[in-house]
Amino acid sequence: MAPRDRKKIARRGSTRRLRPDVRRARAIVLAVRTTLALAVVAATTLGPPCSVLAADRDATPASVTEGRAARGRTVVGFVTGHGEPSLDGQFSGVAEELRRAHTVADVRLSEGPSALSGIGVIIVAGGPDIPDAELYELDQFLMRGGRVAFLLDGAVVPQTGSQANLSEGNIFGFLSVYGIVVNPDLVIDRSCAGSATWGDISTSSFYPYWPVVRTPNIAETHAVVSGITSVSLAWTSSITTRRVGAGGVEESVLLRSSSDSWTVSAFADLDPERSFETPEEFDDVHRIADELGFPIAIAVEGIFKSAFAGQRVIVQSGGSVRFVEPEGMIETSVPTRMVVFGGSMMFRDDLAAQLPGNAELLASVVRWLATDDAEPESPANSAPGPDRTPRRLALAILVVACSVAAVAAAVAVGLTLSRRRRPSSRV
Repeated sequence: MAPRDRKKIARRGSTRRLRPDVRRARAIVLAVRTTLALAVVAATTLGPPCSVLAADRDATPASVTEGRAARGRTVVGFVTGHGEPSLDGQFSGVAEELRRAHTVADVRLSEGPSALSGIGVIIVAGGPDIPDAELYELDQFLMRGGRVAFLLDGAVVPQTGSQANLSEGNIFGFLSVYGIVVNPDLVIDRSCAGSATWGDISTSSFYPYWPVVRTPNIAETHAVVSGITSVSLAWTSSITTRRVGAGGVEESVLLRSSSDSWTVSAFADLDPERSFETPEEFDDVHRIADELGFPIAIAVEGIFKSAFAGQRVIVQSGGSVRFVEPEGMIETSVPTRMVVFGGSMMFRDDLAAQLPGNAELLASVVRWLATDDAEPESPANSAPGPDRTPRRLALAILVVACSVAAVAAAVAVGLTLSRRRRPSSRV
């Protein structure tokens, strides 16, 4: 055979020997590309959940970013924008106390779902009137397992004068759907503070509008008030609860008035010089306490039914009003918690010096709300949370895909090396 023909055969043989290696290399590239594609899909699925009112939301920046919350610190959001007490002006004392263990931020529900991004506990104070669409976001926050503290004033106490008024915010009707009613009244208790100063009101004598709760009217076995022997309040309303919703709800009365107490209408005269005689009988204006007194702070935990279940949401835009069917509404919550106080005055800066210890009490409330005794499980009849099952499934797919691609690449490389080391049997 001519030398030129031998060279041609040798070149053809070497080309044939390289083709399996080329195919294996291409297989490796294909595996890597497939893994990257799956990673993109999983990352998309693992992204932030969409708004349940997707048809009506605008793109808004998150009011709480990851940079706000240090690792391991719960973000506590104070709802603002509807006339609530402000963090800087009226709640600066409790905010300073909370910042010892948590991150504190304002929350504007008008920003949509992004306003609740990263929030662990929400505090609603005063007696705000909140648009329906914003209440819906608060409701869905609770349905997903978020925790809420309501510090609601059933009566409006003026800075000047001594005539209280009815608090007319829709937050009271919203809360009542969960079975909790902050009554439009004020509690008068003979177990009360020895002095009071607020605006035009000043007295050194006993002031029954400022109840002092002592043992045994404190639920000493509950974590929120464990170890507390007395709590001083100011202008507080009574609370009534009723069994409604999804069931499985456990109620604990944290604080009660004394048995020597009664209620008066929210349209009350707050003048300390007025007569504080116990009414002779129960009527539409007065309720006389039995030996248990009136609940004035409660803790509730369990499964709640959405306040918007079976309803449309009122959305206001400019001068128009329309009713919207929510997309993906969660109608039954995962196990969660809320705390309700029949007043916010006791936590405000103006009264902090006169009612010591209340900032620490609110910190205890937040600590209990932010703590899970056990990993909650979704009820069988509830809609899955938007960031649970799909995100976990996507993560599992990503892990499996990466593992398969890695094994395939290792096998291909191993076969390539083995092929190259094997002596040729051809002459």
